[in-house]
Amino acid sequence: MRTFYLTTLGVILVAALGSRLGAADLPVPWFLEECTPQQGARAVQLRQEMMKAGPESDIYVPIPFPRTEPDVVEDASYQLLESWSHYDEPTIPSDVKPLLSALEKAAVEYQVLDVTNWLPKHCPTRSYGKTDRLWLVRMVANEGSGEIARAVLNESGLLAHFGTAVSWAKNHSSPMPWVDPFEAARSAAAQLGGHAVGFQYVAVAGPTFECVDAMPCIAFRIGDRSYLYKSPSLYLVSTDRPGVQGVRMDEFMREGPKRKAAIAALRFPEYIITVGGVHIAVATPVKIPSPGRR
Repeated sequence: MRTFYLTTLGVILVAALGSRLGAADLPVPWFLEECTPQQGARAVQLRQEMMKAGPESDIYVPIPFPRTEPDVVEDASYQLLESWSHYDEPTIPSDVKPLLSALEKAAVEYQVLDVTNWLPKHCPTRSYGKTDRLWLVRMVANEGSGEIARAVLNESGLLAHFGTAVSWAKNHSSPMPWVDPFEAARSAAAQLGGHAVGFQYVAVAGPTFECVDAMPCIAFRIGDRSYLYKSPSLYLVSTDRPGVQGVRMDEFMREGPKRKAAIAALRFPEYIITVGGVHIAVATPVKIPSPGRR
């Protein structure tokens, strides 16, 4: 079972992160690179398969392709409990046991974030076709001990990975970064001038740029420019940089002329990232003007 790890955090109200999810008002995610029609067709096929799947199937979830917060929570809790039900009690990791106990007792509060998938797996060449959005589920114990675990679900509702607070605390010397509320990004955008739109949580990949699905950044647009906000920093995203444009992430990660050209095109301290497809882009730090000074 794939896991990630996180630290204990205090309770964070959903209202501070964004409005609760509702089927009628889910925003349409936007990308800087789109998938092929073939990848979209595979996603349609998966939907049809999941709608017919029973509990004995590897692709079964109670609510295939959830659209509301309760549906996402039902899929997450079902899969966590079901996955560990096949293990003998002594073999279950000690940090997982309190989570399972809380889930069984319904002693968990949930917070769900809609995260747009700018990772390379948005447009896979195999598997389940494109995955436009990911669901980040934060689990907080009712007794006030703070966040005990996080899980990430694919758009289909299938569990991608999860981790507990205890494991992160044992393996890291610092707490996991706070998930920024939209208001923090709106405040930064306001200092740039112009009309900012399209605020969305995003997960991106990059060799040295950490903005994963369990710790998403916030993307927005002003005119024809796209930005990433990761407190306390703001980045301008460029997809047309000479030497970088058209280079795939797998090509950048291998020694060769394309990697050398892309590195030569960077200006310190810029970062290589993905923006929804297989190709790379550049994230350039932007100085946020002081309020009233632009």
